[in-house]
Amino acid sequence: MGSHRSYRQRKYEFSKQLLQLRTRLVLTQGQLAAQIGVHWHSVQKWETGESYPKAETLQRLIAVCLRDHAFTIGSEREEAQALWRQVSEDGQRRLAAFDDAWFARLLAARPSTPAPARTPPTPLAPASVLDRVLPEGLVTFLATDIEGSTKRWEHFPQAMQQALVRHHAILHQLTELYHGHVFHTAGDSFICVFADAVAALQSALAMARALLAEP
Repeated sequence: MGSHRSYRQRKYEFSKQLLQLRTRLVLTQGQLAAQIGVHWHSVQKWETGESYPKAETLQRLIAVCLRDHAFTIGSEREEAQALWRQVSEDGQRRLAAFDDAWFARLLAARPSTPAPARTPPTPLAPASVLDRVLPEGLVTFLATDIEGSTKRWEHFPQAMQQALVRHHAILHQLTELYHGHVFHTAGDSFICVFADAVAALQSALAMARALLAEP
C-alpha cells in the first residue's frame, strides 16, 4: 500500500496582517527581513502561510512596526496583541503570553513624532522592460484594473491618490512574491508576466485577499 503524505492546511490571517504592516512600512521583503535579522525567505514563507515567526523574531517585528508607526495610532497595543495571538493560535507551537511590560517600555521609548514617510517607488514609472530579465517561451499574463476608478477619481481625487500608492505597493510585492514581473502599468492598470500559470493564479488570489484586508 502506498503511503499518504499529510499536508498542514495553511491559514492566511497572519499573512494578511503582515502584508498590511509591510505595506504601511513601505518595505520589501528583503528590507523588512534585514531590519528584524532574518533571511528574506522567512518573510516570504510567513506571507504565504507556510511558517510563522518564533517569539523573539515576532518581538523584533513588533518593535519595528511600533518604531516606524505601522500600527494605528492609539491602537498600537491592541494590534500588537492581535498579531501575537494570531501567531500563537495558528503556528505549530503556542507562544508564551504577550509581554505587556516589555511592550509598555517600547511604547514609552518611541519618539512621539513619526519618522518622515519613506518615498515608495513611483507607481507610474516602472523600470524599462529592457532593464529586466523577463521569462521566455510559454508565459502567462495577469491583467488587473480598478473597477469604477474614473468616477472615484472625479469625486475623491485625494483619497484615490493615497489608495493608489497602497494598491501599487501591494501588487508589486505580490507579483514579486510569486516570481512574476510587472510588465506594464497605465493609471491603475497592471500587466504582469509569469513563467508559470499556477504562480500567476496564486498571485491573483493573494492580491485579492490583500486588497480585501485593507481598511
